[in-house]
Amino acid sequence: MNPLAALMLCAVLAADDAVDRAWHDAARTVLASEIPLRDGRPHGLVRTFRADGSLESACDFVAGRRHGRLRQYAADGTTVVRVVPYADDREDGLETRWFPGGAKHEEIPWRAGVRHGIARTWTAAGVLVMASWRWPSRSVRAVGQ
Repeated sequence: MNPLAALMLCAVLAADDAVDRAWHDAARTVLASEIPLRDGRPHGLVRTFRADGSLESACDFVAGRRHGRLRQYAADGTTVVRVVPYADDREDGLETRWFPGGAKHEEIPWRAGVRHGIARTWTAAGVLVMASWRWPSRSVRAVGQ
């Protein structure tokens, strides 16, 4: 789920000490998201939660823009399965994805919101199955053995 999509799922939105909280239920027992605010914009660690209460994602914001790392979690809410670096609200750096068991699944390089460089994909057993090169002017794909 999109890191901010939980906002659309909530029944109630409450402001409390410069933190907006959204809830999965009208009784406000299951937190859907927590957004620290500064000057009315997200600033700090924005977190979304699943309906079972487990952590779904956490993303660093500065002055209303993603700046830092987006971390997405497996269903257990503790195992990181995806990390995307952001600068000035655009992907910038090496996005990494893992299988739930911890093995690396993908690496995707970004520059200013555009895929740029060599992306790699592995099997859960650690075998490289694909590498693709992407620059703004062209793309090339190679399949591993």
